[in-house]
Amino acid sequence: MKTGPFGTTLAASEYADDGVPVVSVGEVGDGALVIGERTRRVNDAVTRRLPEYLLAEDDIVFARKGSVDRTARVQAHEDGYFLGSDGLRLRVGTSAHPRFVAFQLRTSAVRAWLLQHAGGSTLHSLNQETIGRIPVWLPPLPTQRAIAEVLGALDDKIAANARLTHDVDGLCEALFDRFVASPRTTLASIAVVNDQSLKPGHGGVRYLDISSVSVGSYAWPDVIEWAEAPSRARRLVKPGDTVWSTVRPNRRSHALVLDSGLVGSTGLAVITPSNAGPAFVYQATKTPEFTSYLEGVADGSAYPAVRAERFLDAPVPDVDRTARERFEAIAYEARLRAHAAALESRLLAELRDTLLPHLMSGRLSVREAEKQVEEVL
Repeated sequence: MKTGPFGTTLAASEYADDGVPVVSVGEVGDGALVIGERTRRVNDAVTRRLPEYLLAEDDIVFARKGSVDRTARVQAHEDGYFLGSDGLRLRVGTSAHPRFVAFQLRTSAVRAWLLQHAGGSTLHSLNQETIGRIPVWLPPLPTQRAIAEVLGALDDKIAANARLTHDVDGLCEALFDRFVASPRTTLASIAVVNDQSLKPGHGGVRYLDISSVSVGSYAWPDVIEWAEAPSRARRLVKPGDTVWSTVRPNRRSHALVLDSGLVGSTGLAVITPSNAGPAFVYQATKTPEFTSYLEGVADGSAYPAVRAERFLDAPVPDVDRTARERFEAIAYEARLRAHAAALESRLLAELRDTLLPHLMSGRLSVREAEKQVEEVL
């Protein structure tokens, strides 16, 4: 095990705009690393000076603070990434299969154990001693390998779907770039903000809060009863809307919603297209100029926030209807394909998470699990 470098080892001034990504809490996703625009980087001078913090394929990274139940396995293309100060690395020995161990660490039982045994009262924290006490099941190595291969097939497909989404983002950005030099208008010319509010109802609801939204995506929320929903669950979110977090706009937490049945927090600005298509409106809110405007009108210092009505004055390219429609015809279809892939990934993840405890307990054989995976793939 290895804990990331502290400030005495790696100074803040040594972070760079270019170089390899630094993996800390924000980069540890659910099973995989998540590298974004906010990810810090270090250059060759740092990696040569501190090679002991370089990550290798099949390393497992823990979030040392905060979301301590999350772990991510380093994949081949991530070999050489740098362990950040709020990360903790586990390197599995030869008696275990790294991918099998990584899957086991993602079970609900282990995640609950981590939360129970983590230190801290207001902010969870992990150390090497706690990680060393995690109870794990280690069957014979061939069994570990077989289970890892079965579940890995599902993860591989999920990763392929994620690459499709990344490619769609690149395509839409390239198409939109031709409009960057266009004259500017305001968001109010193509969209409305917080068009519809809701009152508490009956039955189930999927509540989308600001913590669920990241740069370009959102976590699919579980169904909760209306009676259990927070008082902030008041925004109707429809397919085609763009949601933007009004808090800390520099974090650029926003996403295009193509699901139905969501209720948003009052901490989200729900942007509904009125004179342009959903793909165009979403892309218009992704520009640096849009974010810079929001940062400039945000109120507060510790938790700067933007009033919803201020979004209407945010700058967007002033593009004629014909050009917008040409963009929409390509971009919206591409976004729908990416969303279909995301829906498939949700189902695959549910199957993986269902199979895992049954395989671990022996209630399901590897061969039986293989058959179920083959049916969906």
